[in-house]
Amino acid sequence: MAASSGIVISAAEEHLTGPGHPECPQRVGAITERLKNDGLLARLVTIAARPATDEEILRCHTPEYLGTAKANVAAGLS
Repeated sequence: MAASSGIVISAAEEHLTGPGHPECPQRVGAITERLKNDGLLARLVTIAARPATDEEILRCHTPEYLGTAKANVAAGLS
């Protein structure tokens, strides 16, 4: 049976977001390891990570949020 679900695995997941932030390399690693141990990782299609388009970001964020994010990146804050 063909896989109908996918997972995006990216080096960007190693980014440290700061103390207390729910996204961290350990969390992502633990999820990936659990999927592997349960035999689910092999059943997923691996999807190459790529930058989201503005249109994609605006599907779940406001234009103000996108503007702030772009300003932060331009200022060297990522």
